[in-house]
Amino acid sequence: DILELLRGMVKLNNANWHTWLLDFKSTFRTIPLVMDIMTGTIKDDHPSYDAQLDAKFVGIIRNSCDKESSKNIRHIVNVKEWNTGSELFQQLQSELCRDDDITSGSLLMELGRVRMFNNDVEKTISEINDIATKGSLIGLVIEDQQKVTQLASCTQFSQGYGEVWSTLETVGKAHKWQSLCAAMRRRHNRIKNDPGRMSSSRRSSAPAAMPSSSDSQGVSQAYLLGKRDPRKPDEPAKCYDCGDPGHIAKNCPN
Repeated sequence: DILELLRGMVKLNNANWHTWLLDFKSTFRTIPLVMDIMTGTIKDDHPSYDAQLDAKFVGIIRNSCDKESSKNIRHIVNVKEWNTGSELFQQLQSELCRDDDITSGSLLMELGRVRMFNNDVEKTISEINDIATKGSLIGLVIEDQQKVTQLASCTQFSQGYGEVWSTLETVGKAHKWQSLCAAMRRRHNRIKNDPGRMSSSRRSSAPAAMPSSSDSQGVSQAYLLGKRDPRKPDEPAKCYDCGDPGHIAKNCPN
C-alpha cells in the first residue's frame, strides 16, 4: 500500500522541498502522528512516539527522493546510516531550505519593483500574482494586503484607474485583493475599448515619479498627468504635445 502511495508522490529534488512537503503531508495524512514524529514535535521520549513507524520512514523517504539527478539529495541520504525517518527528514529540510531567507528577500524586493507600464493593469496584476506563487513554493506567504499595497503604488495616481480606488474605498472593498483585481480588469477592458479615456497612455504610472497621496491634495491635474522628468520630481509635468507646463495634451491650447 505504501509503495502505491509513493508512486503518486512527486520526487524530492534540490529545488522543490515545499512542494514535496505538501505532497508528503497529503499522502500520509491518514497515518497518525507521522508529521509530528517527522518534524520532531513528538520525540523518542514522548509516550505517543512510535519507534517502528519512525524507523520505517527511513526507507519511505529514501524512496521518495530523486537520488539520480540530484547530487545533493544523493549525498544526504547516503552520507550515513539513518536510524530514524525523523532524523533524515529534518536533515533534508535543513539542507534544502538553507537559502530560503535569501530567496524570500529577493522575491519581496521583486514585488516592490513591480510597475505598471502603458496602463496595462492586467499585466501588473499577473506579475504580482506570479511573485506570490513563487513565494508559496518556498513557504513565503505574501498576504493580500501586500499585493493590494503594491498595486496601489502602481495605479492610484493613474487617470484611468485612480477613480477605481475611490469607488472601492466607498464600499469598503479596496483592501480585498480579488475584488480589487476584478474592478481593475473591468476598467482595463473599458479603456481598451475606448482609448480616448486615457490621454496619458504613453507613460508609466510608476509611483517614484508621483507625489505621495498626502502631497497630492490640491495638486492640479496637469501636475499629475503630464510628461515628467524622474530626475526632477518636484517640477510640474509638461504637456506631451507642446512641452509646456501647466496643462496636459488633451487640453493643449497650442
